Amino acid sequence: MSDATLWQRLLPLALGAAVSPLLLLGQLAQLIGTDALRLQLRRSAAYLLGASLVVLMWSWIGGWIANRLPQNQGGPDPVAAVVQLMLGLALACMSLRILVRNENGSLAVEATDTAEAKPASLGLERALLSGTSLMAVNLTSLVLFLPASQDIGRSGLPWPVRLSAWLISRE
Repeated sequence: MSDATLWQRLLPLALGAAVSPLLLLGQLAQLIGTDALRLQLRRSAAYLLGASLVVLMWSWIGGWIANRLPQNQGGPDPVAAVVQLMLGLALACMSLRILVRNENGSLAVEATDTAEAKPASLGLERALLSGTSLMAVNLTSLVLFLPASQDIGRSGLPWPVRLSAWLISRE
């Protein structure tokens, strides 16, 4: 696979994964409030760290899988088709589980009391967990992210090109 072919396949996936409304709303939630700007920025950084940890885990899994697959030789790629079919089936199974778990098909949300004051460390821990959990359940980014990792790992290009492609494909 050539550099240009990799970038043509990778950029739409990276842009689609980067424009995630779920993560944007989570980040905005860290910046909203009456707290001092310094605390809001710390919470935002903790949120980013949590989301980045999940992306690193996805990268490790995607790289591990891609390095065990044969290199892409061009033309029709049955290996990529099988991997994408498996991702689609996994996404469908997760969707069905969510629907079955909730009898009426909607997600239940518990009301929380936000009136009580929380220490700054609890706010940072909550932001870290929020970033981690929102990225972990962000299936749209995962479905775009894993094929990008597969393309990078199976490209057969030199490591500097793969590294730059990996950095671009991250959110």
